[in-house]
Amino acid sequence: MEASFLEDLACETARAVYAYCSHVGLARPLDVVVGKNPYGDTTLEIDRIAETEARRVIEEAKIPCVFISEESGESIVGEGEPQLVVLLDPIDGSSNAARGMSLYGTSIAFARHKAGRLSSDDIVAAAVMNLGTGELFSAARGCGARLNGRRIISSGATDIHEAILALDASGALRQVDRVLPALRLVRDVRRLGSSALELCYLAAGCVDAFIDFRGDNTILDLGASLLVATEAGAVATQFDGGPIDCILRPVGRLSLLVAGNADLHDELRRCLARQSAGGSTEA
Repeated sequence: MEASFLEDLACETARAVYAYCSHVGLARPLDVVVGKNPYGDTTLEIDRIAETEARRVIEEAKIPCVFISEESGESIVGEGEPQLVVLLDPIDGSSNAARGMSLYGTSIAFARHKAGRLSSDDIVAAAVMNLGTGELFSAARGCGARLNGRRIISSGATDIHEAILALDASGALRQVDRVLPALRLVRDVRRLGSSALELCYLAAGCVDAFIDFRGDNTILDLGASLLVATEAGAVATQFDGGPIDCILRPVGRLSLLVAGNADLHDELRRCLARQSAGGSTEA
């Protein structure tokens, strides 16, 4: 299957989730807790609703696949030998959704199924929908990234002093000193409450860089948006500068340092490395 076909299928899935969740959101509250997912996080009713709708679209495509969701774990969809691995985060930014903030999204990524080790490098197509606004980000490996069908390119800003940085420090604000050197130098900081959308806005040039030092997000959370960001031209590594080669099965966790271009990424990495080494952080 062509990557472009899979991108279209990811977009179809995201649109269906958006349409259904928009209808449900008008009918009842979004903050009803219905349990915990296999990874120990709280599951809201909207998480379940989004997953059910996404799975329906994938089932109707009649492509046998391994379906891995943040809410229900791993299962098989369709009959026959799996051709794809589907990675789904039904809702990223559940707290925003529960509080009525229009910054929460659903992420779908497709990887080709193969024997042996599967990693983030095997993801070939993806879509991320902001369910609060209807913005649809998508990408196919080797074919670029799009916002509502129009090509997007990440920021070309190279001066760290002019950079706007998105930061995910949820649950780890006491450790924020790990990134203080960068925070002291950048022009401004954003904290949106959805890492998937932060990476997509980076892809569109709305922010210049993104940091998550916690090592807590999974490839289900960020696999789709990472493909969008890198296809838009962004440079992405682990927080320590190492390559991203996150295992899909079992689901791996990762930290991130992402910038709109290689020069800014290198500058941020040097800044953070000086902190790790205990050196000066003055510009």
